[in-house]
Amino acid sequence: MILAAIKDYLFWWQLPFIGIIALAWLSAGHLLIRWCLRRYTQIPRTKISANTCLKLNVLGVGAGFLAFATITGIFMAISWRFNSVIIAAIGILIGFIMVLAISGTIISILLNANFKPLLKPVTISSGTFGVLAAVAVLVVYLPAYNARQIRTKKGERIRYLADLSIALSTYSSNHNGLPASSLKDLVSAKLIGLPPGNSRTDADRLSAYIYIPIYSSDQQAKTPSERIWVSHFFKPTREWLVLFTDGRHEVIKQDDFKRILTKPENKLFINKLNKQ
Repeated sequence: MILAAIKDYLFWWQLPFIGIIALAWLSAGHLLIRWCLRRYTQIPRTKISANTCLKLNVLGVGAGFLAFATITGIFMAISWRFNSVIIAAIGILIGFIMVLAISGTIISILLNANFKPLLKPVTISSGTFGVLAAVAVLVVYLPAYNARQIRTKKGERIRYLADLSIALSTYSSNHNGLPASSLKDLVSAKLIGLPPGNSRTDADRLSAYIYIPIYSSDQQAKTPSERIWVSHFFKPTREWLVLFTDGRHEVIKQDDFKRILTKPENKLFINKLNKQ
């Protein structure tokens, strides 16, 4: 399932970073090409002037960049669809190889020289650009991927709280108003599955949700309440996911959560929280 487009996870600090990379290559890329050609080939200096190398940089490496952008863009879209970092890495690798192949071919054509003697200078100059392009892509993709994973996990846990509200009410109705002694009762009664997570044991996953048994007569289902029924601390964003006795489930920041804990109706919850 696609949670959101990658544009929803971009960060402003990435733009100046990518801009610095682009400016560095535009101002120094042709100088690197010129140095490599003079250092590793026997091409006459008159054929590799500054203007010629600037042309090689714009046309040769520029064509390589277009190939890189096209290939990595396709692979990034696929990796985003199937939630796979491996696909993204493959796309960057293929894009890097295409930068070397296409830029090397065009530089060879423009200089009217065989590709073989140009192999080393093309690898150094275009390879440097390919590395910079790969870094720029990773700077955009990895933070977005991480943010997406965090949002996905939070969504799973919020949905679990909603399911808990139904399961707790159902359990109480099936037992003449008697609440479940723990969330384990709900799992045993097959009213709900285990919480989402990667904990080693089922007990660890259940203990991550702090639950206070509430009798049906105390639930105040139709009355707004800040009495906490179930809560879960979401570590990635340092927020509390809270299910109140009136059935609301909310994401609450730590400061607001501390304020809610001062309510007299949450005295039992504080005691249990301190024992965790």
